[in-house]
Amino acid sequence: MSEDETDQCRFSFIVFLILIPVQIVSGSSLQTDTEVLLDLKSFLNDQNRVNRGRYMEWNEQSSSPCDWPGITCSGNGGRVTGVNLSDCSISGTLFGNFSALTELSDLDLSKNTISGEIVDDLSRCKNLKYLNLSHNIIQGKLNLAGLNRLETLDLSINRLSGGIQSNFPAICNRLIIANISANIFSGRIDNCFEECWNLQYLDLSSNKFSGQIWPGFQWLLEFSLSENNLTGELLPSLFTEHCSLEVLDLSENQFYGEVPKDVSNCKGLVTLNLWGNNFTGPVPSKIGLLSNLKGLFLGNNKFSREIPESLLNCSKLVFLDLAMNDFGGDIQENFGRFNQVKYLNLHGNSYTGGISSSGIIKLPNVIRLDLTFNNFSGPLLVEFSEMPSLEFLILAFNNFSGSIPPEFGNLLYLQALDLSFNRLTGSIPPAIGKLSRLLWLMLANNSLTGVIPPEIGNCSSLLWLNLANNQLSGKIPPELSNIGRNATPTFESNRGSQLGKFGYRECWMVRRWIPADYPPFSFAYTLLSGMNCRSIWRQLVGGDGLFPICIGGSVVRTLQISGYLQLAGNQFSGEVPVEIGKMQNFSIFNLGINEFSGKLPPEIGQLPLFVFNVSHNKFSGKIPPEIGQLRCLQNLDLSYNNFSGAVPNSLNNLTELSKFNISYNPFISGVIPTTGQLATFEKESFLGNPLLVLPAFISNTSDTTEESPTNWEYEYGGKPNKQTIWDVFLVSLAAFLIFGVLSFIVTWKCFHYFEGEDIYFWEEKILIMSEDETDQCRFSFIVFLLLITVQIVSGSSLQTDTEVLLDLKSFLNDQNRVNRGRYMEWNEQSSSPCDWPGITCSGNGGRVTGVNLSGYNISGTIFGNFSALTELSDLDLSKNTISGEIVADLSRCKNLKYLNLSHNIIQGKLNLIGLNSLETLDLAVNRLSGGIQSNFPTICDRLIIANISANSFSGRIDNCFEECWNLQYLDLSSNNFSGQMWPGFQRLREISVSENFLTGDVLASTFTEHCNLEILDLSENHLYGEVPKEVSNCKGLVTLNLWGNNFTGVLPSEIGLLSNLKGLHLGSNNFSREIPDSLLNCSKLAFLDLSKNGFGGDIQEIFGRFNQVMYLVLHGNSYTGGIISSGILKLQNVSRLDLSSNKFSGPLLVEFSEMPSVEFLILAFNNFSGSIPPEFGNLLHLQALDLSFNRLTGPIPPAIGKLSRLLWLILANNSLTGVIPPEIGNCSSLLWLNLANNQLSGKIPPELSNIGRNATPTFESNKQNNLGKAGSSECLVIKRWIPADYTPFSFAYTLLTRKSCRSIWRQLLEGDGLFPICIGGSIVRTLQISGYLQLAGNQFAGEVPAEIGKMQNFSLFNLGINEFSGKLPPEIGRLPLSLFNVSHNKFSGEIPPEISQLKCLQNLDLSCNNFSGSFPKSLNNLTELSKFNISYNPFISGVIPTTGQLATFEKESFLGNPLLVLPAFINNTSDTTEESPTNWEYEYGGKPNKQTIWDVFLVSLAAFLIFGVLSFTVTWKCFQFKQN
Repeated sequence: MSEDETDQCRFSFIVFLILIPVQIVSGSSLQTDTEVLLDLKSFLNDQNRVNRGRYMEWNEQSSSPCDWPGITCSGNGGRVTGVNLSDCSISGTLFGNFSALTELSDLDLSKNTISGEIVDDLSRCKNLKYLNLSHNIIQGKLNLAGLNRLETLDLSINRLSGGIQSNFPAICNRLIIANISANIFSGRIDNCFEECWNLQYLDLSSNKFSGQIWPGFQWLLEFSLSENNLTGELLPSLFTEHCSLEVLDLSENQFYGEVPKDVSNCKGLVTLNLWGNNFTGPVPSKIGLLSNLKGLFLGNNKFSREIPESLLNCSKLVFLDLAMNDFGGDIQENFGRFNQVKYLNLHGNSYTGGISSSGIIKLPNVIRLDLTFNNFSGPLLVEFSEMPSLEFLILAFNNFSGSIPPEFGNLLYLQALDLSFNRLTGSIPPAIGKLSRLLWLMLANNSLTGVIPPEIGNCSSLLWLNLANNQLSGKIPPELSNIGRNATPTFESNRGSQLGKFGYRECWMVRRWIPADYPPFSFAYTLLSGMNCRSIWRQLVGGDGLFPICIGGSVVRTLQISGYLQLAGNQFSGEVPVEIGKMQNFSIFNLGINEFSGKLPPEIGQLPLFVFNVSHNKFSGKIPPEIGQLRCLQNLDLSYNNFSGAVPNSLNNLTELSKFNISYNPFISGVIPTTGQLATFEKESFLGNPLLVLPAFISNTSDTTEESPTNWEYEYGGKPNKQTIWDVFLVSLAAFLIFGVLSFIVTWKCFHYFEGEDIYFWEEKILIMSEDETDQCRFSFIVFLLLITVQIVSGSSLQTDTEVLLDLKSFLNDQNRVNRGRYMEWNEQSSSPCDWPGITCSGNGGRVTGVNLSGYNISGTIFGNFSALTELSDLDLSKNTISGEIVADLSRCKNLKYLNLSHNIIQGKLNLIGLNSLETLDLAVNRLSGGIQSNFPTICDRLIIANISANSFSGRIDNCFEECWNLQYLDLSSNNFSGQMWPGFQRLREISVSENFLTGDVLASTFTEHCNLEILDLSENHLYGEVPKEVSNCKGLVTLNLWGNNFTGVLPSEIGLLSNLKGLHLGSNNFSREIPDSLLNCSKLAFLDLSKNGFGGDIQEIFGRFNQVMYLVLHGNSYTGGIISSGILKLQNVSRLDLSSNKFSGPLLVEFSEMPSVEFLILAFNNFSGSIPPEFGNLLHLQALDLSFNRLTGPIPPAIGKLSRLLWLILANNSLTGVIPPEIGNCSSLLWLNLANNQLSGKIPPELSNIGRNATPTFESNKQNNLGKAGSSECLVIKRWIPADYTPFSFAYTLLTRKSCRSIWRQLLEGDGLFPICIGGSIVRTLQISGYLQLAGNQFAGEVPAEIGKMQNFSLFNLGINEFSGKLPPEIGRLPLSLFNVSHNKFSGEIPPEISQLKCLQNLDLSCNNFSGSFPKSLNNLTELSKFNISYNPFISGVIPTTGQLATFEKESFLGNPLLVLPAFINNTSDTTEESPTNWEYEYGGKPNKQTIWDVFLVSLAAFLIFGVLSFTVTWKCFQFKQN
């Protein structure tokens, strides 16, 4: 050969030799498809050690696989054409040799947990027509370019990312159906599908696509683009006469402009969904030409009020949604003519009337009527009960008042009645019991009174009952246990109808009706999309179980529907009936914050509970050990009760428990085990239980110095139970009496022997008495001897105040074994207590006049002998955890002038009737309940200040304070008072009745010319009518707060006469738009809040003239424009501007950057678009910038780095792109950074670690400028800026009141730590401010820089759902983290063992990554960990320890890790058996303390000896006399 030919031959030969050992398994190498499938089976077995699917039935002995489960063959030659492994519990990566099945046309691997990326091999399956990989966790880029014969592609619900341009149109030749929804795809789509000529069904929803819409969509049959970030106008050219569309879903994007009338060219259109955009103008009348239209969803836009009559021509129209368009006024009359409509949704429109006049309640076919979130008021109309087809009546979040009409019981088809968050009064009508199909009854947050009618037990379908936060009382009727016993007929009916098949606003209903604290469901809240909400809704109304539940005593889970019973925040009392054990279809019981008493029935252990909350009641007796049978229980709260006895060991069986609280049950005793589930909880779960002994690692987590318990206390459980002490005392007393009686008999016999003679005894003459006199003497003598040892310490018995105080010290020591206060410095050697800490004395004689034990860590009950300090005038026990009731002794402290018991957990009724000298009374922040009429005006003689806020007081107040002539300051806020306002409040200087249930008009006669008020706070009540102009008579008024009522009409112009007015809070009412010019005369006005009044349109121009105002709050008003024209951006003094939750659109105005004084700029929850102006970097005073939940695009401007005072930067939930600018590291005060859910990319710049390094100058400035001392809408800001999943703070969310919000807000702005944190490697906690870094839901990539270890002021890191890769830096172990989430990334390498140094870590999520190597056992040191997940890291190996923290988590924390070996009990293969406690421990609450038994015995022995010696002396004298 020639030289060239020789070279070619050599090359070919070399290639041939190289390929010999690299043969790919194929038909030619393994000969048959059978061998390929067996190789697939082996591959799956290697990756799935448990829960293997039906592929295990594939038999290698068979010559043909055509009969194997999931395998389909062709007719000619029996070649494999289909593989269906859907829902086979497969985890791990994709098999890499499907292409060897050369005839494969159908491949279905859906509904598994397959991870990793799409392997290249799939693109070589040239004959593939059907590919379904949906419902997995596949990530990475899309790579299917070679599949030219594909007809159906389903990749929905995965984690695929990046653009799709390289695959479409490459795979478009034959494609008919393409579903790539619910991924993280991004980029443009307007040029991807032009060559997909056969495409009919395209679903791109729930991704992050941006740019313009694809203009060719009109050729499809169905097109969904919902929940993306597309923008622009819909041009008429998009809808030609050739339009084939049947379903068009463009919901939840950023489209704007008018809807073109040409949409009517789509003659076959069945569903048109434009919900959640920024469309304006009229609804096109030509939509009425769409004769096939069944669903029209136009909500959450800005359409004009006119509803075209032509829509009435849509004879098939079933779903009509025009919610959240801010229509206002009366409901349009056209709605009452849609006789064909079944689902009418008008929520969130600020309607005020027109329910009857519009005729909507006469619509014959309406199944679901939703009028929530409007401003309807007045009584509930009886006419609702005449709607013949109604199944869902949703009237929540309005201002309806009066009682619930009993005629509602005639709505026999009703499945859901939601009247929550109104102002309803009266009782629950028994007629509700006729509603046998009722699934949901939601009456929460009203002012309902009376009892639960027994008839409600007839509601056999009622699974979801919420009566929380009313004023209901009485006992739980046993009949209540019958609810929900048989909902099957209702569910069967729903399955046969369209009720579950087509819905709208399902996410809204799912979120409202299934609570976020429902543990199995809570994780899904952040993942809810329109698509899966519809699926969940269909499951709910069809009776399919959402999550597996397990019946009490069993770990076997069954997938069945389960409901809840929510009765919290009422005044229920009595015992819980044993019949409650029959409620087998309920998994949440919340009975907290009531007056329940007695024992908990053991039948509770029979229920399938996930949540059991009976906190803040008066339950007593032992904690039922049967609770330990609730194997699926995740949340158990028994706190603030009177339980006694030992904590049952069976609670340690609750291995799924993630929230646990038995705090403030002062009679609970025993020892918490050092291992097991209970040992995983922090000491906050056990506070206020002085008889309970905790393991050292729980007790020693604070930096306070505590007295070490004795060895005996560790061994036997601390202080003995009262019953034990009593038993020992009785034994000793019995011996005492026996000896005494014997001695007395001898003495009596002696006297009887000498009857009739005079007896001389100790030189005294004893006269012999008559028999009657003798009997009386004997009785008196015995009583006298018995009383010797039962003397009560008092002034007369101990003579000095010193002895009383030492007795108080002893009392406190007995109740507080650790964390004792400064009373420990009281020295019994001192003759005078006047120099003791907390003690004040008078000048004359040094008598004690004041006792101040505020903040002394005191728990237990109130000392019962303060009255022995006869000169006591000041008593301060505030800021402790004192429990029990107010003791009667306090009312005997006749000289008491100052009494402060605030910030404790005192409960029961108010009883201070004898304190006639009282001048100041502070009982705020306790658990006192009942009425106050018996105490006021009885203690009013000298009373000047009274604060009883933040309790559970109820009843009326309009006749309590008439005789309190000296009263100046009265705070009744945050209680349950009802009825009318007290008309005499004008003579006070300050009054607050906020957060109660007061109702009625505020009368003009209330405000006379003698009004002395400086502060009037009537916020968050049920007051209505117009504000009387006579309020201007209160010339000294500084603060007027009417927020959160139902006031209507115009603002009185006379308010402008209040020259001292600084704060005017009028938000969340129904005032008219006209703001009187006279308000400009209030020259001192600093706070102006007119939020949530439904103003709409443009911002009123007058707001731009309030040059004196510093805080302007206009959020929640549905404004659409007027930011510039109103002039508010030119206000010179505005420090805080809140325009959030409106409907502003268009670009962010550069003019915001020209506001000279702005420190808080809050523009969240609008429709702003475009980029963030770099000029915002000129706002050098800015401390908070909140632009979240808008439609912003473009990069974060580097100029933000100039904001050295910035504390909060909240840019979450936009469509921002680009990288994090390194300049942001110059924001030295930035502690709270939230960039979540954008399209940001690139690496984390090392400079980011510099944020928040020194916020001290900002905090100091705030302290000096009083920035944190007065504010507006603090609760809203706190809930928005401190996330609910921020572990140390989450428990407080349900306890936030306006007063506590102001306190927390002040702490935040001044840099005071809210919660103690601990630095990595240490368990010592320090109370310092800490922030968060939230970057989740972006496209960040690369490694996390080691510099992150410098961020010592951050306790929450959420980096989940990104593209991070490489190893986690070990420097993470230096941080004071409470939460660390890096889930759904591409991290690799070993898990850093340094994570175990994060001793205060409570939430660790490493799931869905590529970590490898041995699992670090040092993570078992994280004893505070309550949430943990390392699922789907298929290369992690090792063994999870059988004891310690990690063993407390369920198998859901370890899924998809085939190389990881779990303990048997995590895999639910065995039950642990625990040793039963002894009878003594069950009865008396743990073994008794030796020292206490010894003390009681010595006291009894002393009495025994004294009595014996006296009796013996008498006897001896008697015999001596006889002898003489």
